[in-house]
Amino acid sequence: MENVDEDDVISAQAMGQSNWGAVSRAIPINFFERIVSMLPMHIPYMTNKDLVSTLEVMVRRNLGGQRLFDHYIYLKIERNVLKFSTDQFCRTVRALADK
Repeated sequence: MENVDEDDVISAQAMGQSNWGAVSRAIPINFFERIVSMLPMHIPYMTNKDLVSTLEVMVRRNLGGQRLFDHYIYLKIERNVLKFSTDQFCRTVRALADK
């Protein structure tokens, strides 16, 4: 652990000690936006459960741009809404209402 690379986003020491305060300070501010920017290539392969969970997290954390919602998330919901379980449908409606 003494040879920590200075380019590491999260130091091995902080991870080894489970020092989550240090980990959260080390993560760049736009980290989650960068992760969300990779979603469009994964959306066609998502199950309904994954889609609803992703939608809820994105709405709760205010992530993702309008284009992501309009061209990917909403389109996938429209195509699969008849295949949703009652629980998935209700969770989707709640998340969309909060959006």
